[in-house]
This record gives sequence, C-alpha cells and structure tokens, in this order.
Amino acid sequence: MAKRLSLDEFTLGLAGMRKYGERGSNKSSIEKMRRFIAKAIDAELTENEKKYLLGYYIGGSKMRELAEENNVSVPNVSQTIKRAVNKLRARSIYLDLG
Repeated sequence: MAKRLSLDEFTLGLAGMRKYGERGSNKSSIEKMRRFIAKAIDAELTENEKKYLLGYYIGGSKMRELAEENNVSVPNVSQTIKRAVNKLRARSIYLDLG
C-alpha cells in the first residue's frame, strides 16, 4: 500500500516545500497553502483527477487498485495523477506566503 500522507504533507510536497516544512514553518503559512490547494483541487481538477490523486496520495491506494476499481488501465491512472499534480503545481506558483 502506498504511504498515506496528511493533507499538510501532500501540500508541502506539492509546493516543493518539504524543507520549508521541516524547518518548523509557521502554521498560518501551512494553513494558507492547504486552503489554496483544496480550492485548486476543486476548481481545476476533473472528477477522475480528484478521485485518483486523493485516492493515491491521501487514501494510500495503489495505482493498480484504483485502476481495478475504476475499470481503467494502470497507465491511465498514472497519467491522470501526473496531469493533476502538474495542474496543481502550475497553480501553486501564485501562492504568496509573504
């Protein structure tokens, strides 16, 4: 099973800020990132992108499991997750933590 991530871990990783989080960043910045990513997930991703992304990173499901549950191929799940992450990364450049 894939490692389950908290929403904070996922958000920090997505924003490329793992080191920022490890340095003891302030909670308000993490909360701001979390709200921003949650809104971006709702606004930018398709239903399948949301389902696969959250199932894999937050739910801890394997891509194979997601593929079987949704009657699609594993490469389809993988590409959908990659596309979703790229969309969210592109949006995260607008996140002002100042």
